[in-house]
Amino acid sequence: MIQPSTLRPIIDADSIVYRCGFASDNSKDQWGNPVEEPLENCLHSVKMQVKSILSKFSEDSTYRIFLQGGGNYRDRIATIQPYKGNRDPSARPKYFDEIRSYLVDFWGAEVITGMETDDACGIEQWKHKDRSTCIVSLDKDLDNIPGWHYNYVKDEFYYVTLAQAN
Repeated sequence: MIQPSTLRPIIDADSIVYRCGFASDNSKDQWGNPVEEPLENCLHSVKMQVKSILSKFSEDSTYRIFLQGGGNYRDRIATIQPYKGNRDPSARPKYFDEIRSYLVDFWGAEVITGMETDDACGIEQWKHKDRSTCIVSLDKDLDNIPGWHYNYVKDEFYYVTLAQAN
């Protein structure tokens, strides 16, 4: 069986954008008063989160980081209700664009268009029949994809069999 540290991470970074971004939006001082968190602090949190994730894998491991772009094909085929129509598109962290730019410019994140980030992670995982990759995500929908997974909040590696995925 493969040791998790030898796997190549496939990172769904959308959760990093929202977790670190909203954490900065909700900063409070020692007395509980709201604090305007500087962009540098927010980006430092993003950097530390990515480094923490990558520390679970081999130093020389190649990784892929994906971010959601536009033009999801599901928008065109949803006929009864808009796809994800119940979500407020304005519910984004203050530094949403800056975090995404940082992930692209510094970490080489790829912005996925025409499909969801989940789809890109699944396609990448399926490409490697040797099971040498690991999806890094908090999204339980990705448990429908067989192979290695890592939940970075729970610090938990787990393997999803084809039967479990189905």
